[in-house]
Amino acid sequence: MKTQHQSTTISLSYFRDKLCQRLFVLESAHRRLLLRRAYIRKIDRFSLQQGLISALWQAWNDVSRSILLFSAKGAVSSGGVVITSAFSQYTFDEIRFAALRVSRNENIGTPRAIPGDHLEPNWGDLNKVNRIILGLRPTNSSQLLSAFGSMTLVSDLQKTRNACTHISLDRVKEIYQLKTRYVGGRLLHPSDVIFWIDPITKDFAWNVWIDEMKICVNAAVA
Repeated sequence: MKTQHQSTTISLSYFRDKLCQRLFVLESAHRRLLLRRAYIRKIDRFSLQQGLISALWQAWNDVSRSILLFSAKGAVSSGGVVITSAFSQYTFDEIRFAALRVSRNENIGTPRAIPGDHLEPNWGDLNKVNRIILGLRPTNSSQLLSAFGSMTLVSDLQKTRNACTHISLDRVKEIYQLKTRYVGGRLLHPSDVIFWIDPITKDFAWNVWIDEMKICVNAAVA
C-alpha cells in the first residue's frame, strides 16, 4: 500500500473529512437522479442507480479500511490521542496480510506482504470489521468496536450492492426481505431500494445509510 501519509503520523479525522467530501458528491447525484428518474428509460435509470450504489459502497469500504489500517499502524484521534498497536512496526502490506487472516478467523503467524490487493478482506463487511479490530487490537479498539458495532443499515447497502452486481434469485430474495425495514413500491431492479422509504425517519434508504456512516465514522475517529 503506497500512500503519501506513511512518513508521518496522520489524524484519523483526515479520513472522516475525505468521506464527507465523497458523500456530498454522491448525495447531490442522488438528488439529481430523483428529479429525472420518472423521465428516463428504465435501463438508463437502473444503470445510474447501480452506479451510485457501487460508488457509495466503495466510499464506505475505503473509509473503513483506512481507519482500521492506520489505527493498527499508528495515528492520532481527532482529539489528539496517539493510537498504536502491536503491529505498528510492520509495513502496511504486512498489516493487510494480518487483517486478511483474522478476518477469516485464521492465525496470523508471521506477517508478510499480502500477494495482491484483490486478496484484501472485505473492509466494509461489519462481521469482518469486528474480527479485524479484535485481531489487531489497536489501542482504540473499544472505541472502534462501539462505533462499528452500532451500525446495522450499512448491511442493507451491502446486500443491495451484491444483488446489483450478481443478480440471482437468492440475491433478489434478500432484497425483498429488506421490505420488513423499508416501505417500497414495485421492485423492477435491486437498485430501486435507494428510493425506498425508512418508516422511522420518513427518508430515503439511501439517506439513512449515509447518515449511519457519518455517525459511525465521527465516533470512530474521535
